[in-house]
Amino acid sequence: MDFQKRIKKQLSSKRYEHSVRVAETAVKLARLHGCDEDKAEIAGLLHDYCKEYPEEEQVRIAVEQHLLSSREDLLMPQVLHGPVASYILKHERLVDDESILQAVRYHTTGHPDMDTLAKIIFIADYIEPGRKTPNIDDLFDIAARDLDECVVEIVDRTTVYLIGKRQIIHEDMIKLRNRILSKE
Repeated sequence: MDFQKRIKKQLSSKRYEHSVRVAETAVKLARLHGCDEDKAEIAGLLHDYCKEYPEEEQVRIAVEQHLLSSREDLLMPQVLHGPVASYILKHERLVDDESILQAVRYHTTGHPDMDTLAKIIFIADYIEPGRKTPNIDDLFDIAARDLDECVVEIVDRTTVYLIGKRQIIHEDMIKLRNRILSKE
């Protein structure tokens, strides 16, 4: 299936271009870490598959399909496009690979049980070259060296940002950080 053509129809041009850059970044990281490059490309292209669905529709699907990982999901519906996309991609039989589906599902909040591909998509979404996020230039080098170290750095930076905005920090993000740090 030509996923690039599919997302070009589904997403705005800005979101499409972002998804292509995430896929390109994910392929580079996959190559460095011995991960399947084709899966990295597919997951990168599809990670925001439902990002532009109306928020009410994302909430409805998440509730009806039991996709909520916690009550917090309803307090921060902007994270639901990952689980919703994972469900839609599987339900519509577009993707059946569980690793790709997990990477799509967890790219917004992270999760303590993420595999290598999911970590690559989590990182690639944050560091792709079109991002305007300040001070991310060093993160590709960190990711090239150690995915877990980069995931913790991204979670730390995201946490500081969310605290500064007095926003909720998703428990899966904290659990992910703690799981990685407890392995060190």
